[in-house]
Amino acid sequence: MVGGYLLEAALQRGYRVRALARNPAKLAPFSSRITIITGDARDPAVVRELVQGSDVVISALGPVKADGDASRFINTTVTRNVLEAMSSEEISLYIAVSGAAVVMPDDARNLLGWWIRTLAQIGLRSALQDKQAEYALLADSNVDWILVRCPLIDPEPWDSPPLVSLKTPPAFRLRAGALANFIMEQVQTQSFIRQGPFLGTPGAQGSGLHAD
Repeated sequence: MVGGYLLEAALQRGYRVRALARNPAKLAPFSSRITIITGDARDPAVVRELVQGSDVVISALGPVKADGDASRFINTTVTRNVLEAMSSEEISLYIAVSGAAVVMPDDARNLLGWWIRTLAQIGLRSALQDKQAEYALLADSNVDWILVRCPLIDPEPWDSPPLVSLKTPPAFRLRAGALANFIMEQVQTQSFIRQGPFLGTPGAQGSGLHAD
């Protein structure tokens, strides 16, 4: 849902892109404009091939229901592979899409932030554990990382800049296009190095609650 928007945003800015896919057919609309690496991100050799010659690594990876138990802790596994590959290739910047329920030390969640985390603990406990462990890996690493914490993501294009907060989720929903544009801006500005900005779409449900 997010990957296609990220690819379009990167290509519009003139970046050369290498993308990983287990099923290259899913990237057919981009096949003439990007380099496609076929494989599974849980394979360290595939990730090393993917990042060769790159300046930035971006991950919008998430569990796939069809994978069943094989998808458990996939973000932790893949991020570990990415960090090792980045070290070998001397790549400094890693930007990863995460969830708004992930906790970081300087959070000061309001009611909306508490509610989003509570819902994730009830319905997405395994995925939340994986995302939280992914953050712990990044926090212990030496790379420049940005963990973009997102609420529910809607497959809709960009229409305005997202709300951004370092303290609490500013809205209950986020447009995928706004997320993609924010990430591309961070490639240039790197405004949130080793931080976890929360994003939200203005006017989305819950955005009327106060956010710092």
